[in-house]
Amino acid sequence: MPSSSPSLDDIHDLPAYDDFDVVQPDHDAIDTFVPCSDSDSDGEERIWNPSVAESAALLAELGQGHQIQPFSSAGVVFNTSKMFLKHFEMDPFSSFRCTNLYYPFASLNDWEMANFLLQSKMSMAKIDKFLSLSSVCTLPLSFWTAKELQSRIELLPTALRWNYRIIATSYPMKSPAILYFRDSLECIEALFNHLYYADHMMYTPFRVFTSAERVIREFSKWMSGDMAWQMQSKLPLGAMLCSVILSSDKTHITNMCSGKVTHPLLISLTNIKMAVQNKASLHAFLLNALMPVIEFIHPMHRMCSVLEAHLFHECLDIVLQPLKVAAQIGQMMSDPAGNLHHCFTLLAAYIVDTPEACMLACVRGKMSPVMMASHKDFGDAFQHEHHTGVRMLSQLSHIQCDPNDLERYFAQCEEFRLSGVVELFWHYITGTGNFGIMMSSGARTLSAHQNSTSTTLSYTQLLACTISRTVSQH
Repeated sequence: MPSSSPSLDDIHDLPAYDDFDVVQPDHDAIDTFVPCSDSDSDGEERIWNPSVAESAALLAELGQGHQIQPFSSAGVVFNTSKMFLKHFEMDPFSSFRCTNLYYPFASLNDWEMANFLLQSKMSMAKIDKFLSLSSVCTLPLSFWTAKELQSRIELLPTALRWNYRIIATSYPMKSPAILYFRDSLECIEALFNHLYYADHMMYTPFRVFTSAERVIREFSKWMSGDMAWQMQSKLPLGAMLCSVILSSDKTHITNMCSGKVTHPLLISLTNIKMAVQNKASLHAFLLNALMPVIEFIHPMHRMCSVLEAHLFHECLDIVLQPLKVAAQIGQMMSDPAGNLHHCFTLLAAYIVDTPEACMLACVRGKMSPVMMASHKDFGDAFQHEHHTGVRMLSQLSHIQCDPNDLERYFAQCEEFRLSGVVELFWHYITGTGNFGIMMSSGARTLSAHQNSTSTTLSYTQLLACTISRTVSQH
């Protein structure tokens, strides 16, 4: 594993030609696409063997004369595991499908009727009325009431299960804070193991140069960037980097029924190619959680927003806890081909708008979430210092006040222009250091996609497709 990664400033000091693979658009290059001299710390050379489809795609995208330096000793296959369809066959009723493919339904016609009724907007009472029609009663169906239909649906293989937790707080609220969420690690495993993404997945970081002189570096994918290379260099030998993308935005769920509002949290992988992620119909983003938005009761109106930020960070910490553990010790996960990898789920980016970026960065309004600048400094001719997680933790350590004394603690945060949140979701509270460290050192990625609506799908489009898919699964 390389001990350090060269930056663009010292690009002329890169090693000689044999550290790279010269990619030519011919068929022989597909079979010989291996690194020549990148070796492990013990001197043993490891061969990087991309699939034929991946090699062909790279050749087609990069063109003649491009050079690739893959990260050696990354993404090692440790064993074989169950593929996507094998997990489906592990269902307790899979033996019945050997004789009846449509179990728990009697036939194809039986399943089509059930599928039609489930996707319709009819209530259970209307379904009962429909099934009681004389013309429908002549059909060979296995159910005759909506309740029987529902009981048969529950025998089908389930998707990712939803959980809920009531969040207790020290301050009164107008309604209970209920967090609905799915296991974040199971969401990542579902994406990583999905058969559709087999030809759209990148398993190791790499560097791309546009010419033989290796002067110009090309950044076309996240895996070709410096951050992916730095993250991979901190992982154990043979590990695979499964960087996580999060996205959330305050969204109205209902307007007629008390105006319910929530923060839907979407999750995806940077390993999936951008062309697939940009198509909402391909479902590269999964709905991970519905973060509660609750009105607090406090005599000072400003403190209500502080309490909401506290609640948001607490809920995020609960939802992302499995990912924090996997970022520290890793998780054995199977790719679409059934190969078993030792995966680490580090946080790569969080797609948010400016208000949520400030809440996640724990800064007050009119402050930049990525720079040490306020609204008074906007327009300066020089670049301000970066607002990193390490700096924020240092500032919080200088506040000598009981965080439970909300008003006093908020007043002492005025000096550093912080919002008053103490338990930060990206800080390694329970010893899961890698997840917090990467978030701290890469805090600028917090709002790196704030203005990306021109090149990527909007959050509303992603959310609409994700929710519709989640509803159809259940």
